[in-house]
Amino acid sequence: MARTLADWSNEAHRCSRDEFLRRHRGAFLVALEPPPSSDAPSFLVTTGKLPRVSWGQTVAPSGAAPSATSWSGARVHPVEKRPGPTPFPTMVTIGRAANNDIVLPWPGVSAFHAYLAREGEEWVLRDANSSHGTYLADVRVVAPTPLPADATLRFGDVRARFVDASNLLRLALHG
Repeated sequence: MARTLADWSNEAHRCSRDEFLRRHRGAFLVALEPPPSSDAPSFLVTTGKLPRVSWGQTVAPSGAAPSATSWSGARVHPVEKRPGPTPFPTMVTIGRAANNDIVLPWPGVSAFHAYLAREGEEWVLRDANSSHGTYLADVRVVAPTPLPADATLRFGDVRARFVDASNLLRLALHG
């Protein structure tokens, strides 16, 4: 179940490093919500292109300069299968539709956008023919791509980080 990074931060400040790492194992996807666009059309709809921005920044739909944003509202998703039967038992699916293992409910994310799978000791990312692309460090993913321990990703207009428990702890404590 996804929780905000602020929730993880509160927990990290209440326990020791060792205790935190004992409680939380595996991989996590930390997704930063795109800026709200209730009054104006989204950047994708207006221009058809994705902006290039620095980590921790957003682009206003009007084309104004990027502004710093807080990571406290980022959502942390454990990289794991959701409970119940699934047609894809060996992959963790990511997309806008509610039947994905990790749901990113924003218009720039395809219904079934991408997926992660374990191959030996590493996680591999694959794009699922998404409309707005999947990116690793601003490079479009066009083939199965192994993920490093603290990778920067983008699913359409949703920026994210793929982290292990120790990097999640660092992000929770230091932003």
